[in-house]
Amino acid sequence: MMSRDELCQILLFLPGSDICHYSQINSIAYDDIISDQHLWTLLLRRDFHWKVEQLPFDQDIPPEQEELQSAITSWCDEMRDYTCNYTQFYQFPFHRVKSRPIHDSWYDPPTLKVLFGVPDSALNNSLIRALQSSKLIIPRNDALAYATLVGIDFECVYLASTQPKITPNLSIQLWTILNAQRRYKPYLMGHYLGIRCMVITINTKHAWNEDTYCTNHPHSFEGSNSLSRALTTLKETQPNITIVPPKACKGVLIVGLGAWQQDAPITKQRFFNDCSEVFDILPLEYFELTCENAEVMSDVLLRRFYTFYQRSVLEDGPVKKAQQPQEQQQQEIVATGWGCIMS
Repeated sequence: MMSRDELCQILLFLPGSDICHYSQINSIAYDDIISDQHLWTLLLRRDFHWKVEQLPFDQDIPPEQEELQSAITSWCDEMRDYTCNYTQFYQFPFHRVKSRPIHDSWYDPPTLKVLFGVPDSALNNSLIRALQSSKLIIPRNDALAYATLVGIDFECVYLASTQPKITPNLSIQLWTILNAQRRYKPYLMGHYLGIRCMVITINTKHAWNEDTYCTNHPHSFEGSNSLSRALTTLKETQPNITIVPPKACKGVLIVGLGAWQQDAPITKQRFFNDCSEVFDILPLEYFELTCENAEVMSDVLLRRFYTFYQRSVLEDGPVKKAQQPQEQQQQEIVATGWGCIMS
């Protein structure tokens, strides 16, 4: 049997997704743990710091969680608040569906907009396919494609809720920019409005191509090394990303396709340091997808998208829809030119 202090130390160093499980293990210290307000306040501030101003939280345990409902009477308020937030932010209440079903529950679901930052990269399409099907195919040639069309395109990942009475279905729009020619940049930058997350794809094999790696060349965006293109994308898009509500971007993910070899000339740490030099408005997160781990990691990425969406919506607050005549709404869409792309 571990002591109360030992269990507290374990909880403080566990990731948020494991705390609720370990806090209820069969221990002589269990009664002390569930009433330890100081411990749960620390955990709340550690894992839900973006909501710290709103403590104490005013939330309810979902009625479907019968076991929690029966145990909650003996918990301190702080433990209850932590569990409510864990249920909301750490559990992923969805499963992927291949295509949007045609029935009432899928009529106009909430939409999450994710933008792939590097235009015309074959790596973008490879990752989008992995998010849709859990299978990764890394292209042999991931150079920029230079599409003949100018603008933006998107594909969707549809997530069906496992608890529809509490959480609605969610549609994730994965946006990619077409045509990377620099003369179109002012037009393309407008598509960063309304994104909740940006994704930068890289091919980890380029860590071996030090001769093509560049951090400051004005045309590194168009080079053959995807690490250089990632740096240029981060630098050029930083002024265009919205980090204040409404619809603030809450995260930037760098996704490496393939395993980064430790003996590569360009080390992972060196690349991360270069990224932090050109982009400092949001924390950068790095994930690696391989053909072997794509099934697991694609779920992890979707979970991160959902967490960013939850945080951003929380900051936006209640949405008040103004009642406007249909004719006026159509005129505004035509006038702004944004009605077809904004989430």
